[in-house]
Amino acid sequence: MIILFIILSWLLFYSFLGYFLLLKIISFLKHNPVQKGEYLPQASLLIPVYNGEKVIKDKLENCLNLGYPQDRLKIIVVSDSSTDRTEEIVQSFKGKGVELLRLEKRVGKTKALNFALRDVQSELIFFTDTSTLLNKDSLIKITQNFADTSVGCVSGEDRSISNLCENAESGEGFYVKLEMKLRRLESAIGNLTGVSGCLYAIRKELLTQIPNDLIDDFYLPLQVIKQGKRVVNEPEGIAFVTRVVNFKEEFRRRRRTTLGGLEVFFSELGLLNPFKYGFFSLELLSHKFLRWLTPFILLLLLLINFVLLGEHFAFKLTFAIGLFTILSALGYWLFMSNNKLSGFLSIFESISYFYLVNLAILLAWVKFLLGQREIIWEPSRR
Repeated sequence: MIILFIILSWLLFYSFLGYFLLLKIISFLKHNPVQKGEYLPQASLLIPVYNGEKVIKDKLENCLNLGYPQDRLKIIVVSDSSTDRTEEIVQSFKGKGVELLRLEKRVGKTKALNFALRDVQSELIFFTDTSTLLNKDSLIKITQNFADTSVGCVSGEDRSISNLCENAESGEGFYVKLEMKLRRLESAIGNLTGVSGCLYAIRKELLTQIPNDLIDDFYLPLQVIKQGKRVVNEPEGIAFVTRVVNFKEEFRRRRRTTLGGLEVFFSELGLLNPFKYGFFSLELLSHKFLRWLTPFILLLLLLINFVLLGEHFAFKLTFAIGLFTILSALGYWLFMSNNKLSGFLSIFESISYFYLVNLAILLAWVKFLLGQREIIWEPSRR
């Protein structure tokens, strides 16, 4: 039992800090920089939307002021049969080079993207969300990476903010910052294991049909890697992401994205072959699969720790710490989730967010094992 406790503790440490340290060490020994250069090909910016009347006007105004040559950028909005004023607002931008594609019935985000991609002929395809605004030179910074012919897909970076003027020191913001640092290290060594759905780009020649309603920002980069091209990160390709409206909404978002991730992962198990994909196989296991095992590791650790309480004082201490974090998360959800915490107290928000994410992952596993899928897209309210 003690040996099992140590192994599980090491796995927990490795998934959140050890993997980061491993990448840090490797980055000193191996560095694979992208050969950036001036590169402004014909491109399409694809924006899927469902009932986005509150954000679509700001989104399109933002996209029309990104600094990318207008004669080389086509903006395409694909509406998944929106029932509000979204399509009316998009049509008002028609004279400015914005094209609207409409599906007559709701089919989900993936099928909407496949529908939009059928006739796109641009050399580069950008994907972005309606709820995010992009930094003015984001597209140009991303395209500079494609001057390197080994690069097939480039991810932007998220900046989590409470509104478009004020930085958010939230649990979500802390998580996003850590994730971005991890991606930078993966990119410096070789490949990302996934891209930001808020903003990323792929060479048209590498695009494939997205099957079975799998999530695009995990499935498509994996196809790029299978075709022998790199998936890299661009720190200056910034997408500003506003916070979700509440913890319930964040829980739903995390559950949906994890469920989609599990579906993609188990459809692409061939990528775990290190003889064919080298270090990327370890990256995929460490960054994705092991993270998704965290709720099971936590539950087992708590159970084993309880059994070992009488063995040594150290187990009493670890159990007390674990119980304190759980109670802290519950206390935050019940009494403090509507308040803005700062300084030392912000640690309670980070702890609660950690448990919220892992509860969402746990439910995603349940739905995945039961064969329950979330095909119809319901964007997060931010």
